[in-house]
Amino acid sequence: MRKTTGIVVALFVLLALAMPAAAKTDRIPFSGVDTFIAQTDPGRQWVSDDGILHVRGSVSTYTSTSDSVYYAGEAVIVVN
Repeated sequence: MRKTTGIVVALFVLLALAMPAAAKTDRIPFSGVDTFIAQTDPGRQWVSDDGILHVRGSVSTYTSTSDSVYYAGEAVIVVN
């Protein structure tokens, strides 16, 4: 029984040490530009008494270009 318990504890320790290594991420540096195309829906906009602009439901379209294939294409931004 003690031998089995020791083996189980050893396996848990090994798994605990292996987990951070498995969680490693790769970082890919890139630079890019988002270019405004159109505001497809202005939504609801108002200025409060203290001069703060509020926007709800505004939809805008952007095109994204970069030096990476992971960040390129069309982006639709919804402001709430």
